[in-house]
Amino acid sequence: LDEFGKLFKDRSLKKNTGVYITWCQPSTLQVAFSDDVTAGGVPSAASATFESHGLLAALFDIYLGKEPVSPSLVGSIATIAS
Repeated sequence: LDEFGKLFKDRSLKKNTGVYITWCQPSTLQVAFSDDVTAGGVPSAASATFESHGLLAALFDIYLGKEPVSPSLVGSIATIAS
């Protein structure tokens, strides 16, 4: 968890920065950054990879659990998945 926090602490997240969090395998999480999502910038490689089922479960709960930080995100994901 400390390494995950350091990844964001040492990075300047300016307006339009894209943060891509990808759940790859049962316990693998990849994080990548794009400097400007409005310019179509998509990262070509992960900035970091984490092996932690606990971290994955916590992020899943924060974004898609019973009380998500962004209910509209849940709706967007449901629309994409359907």
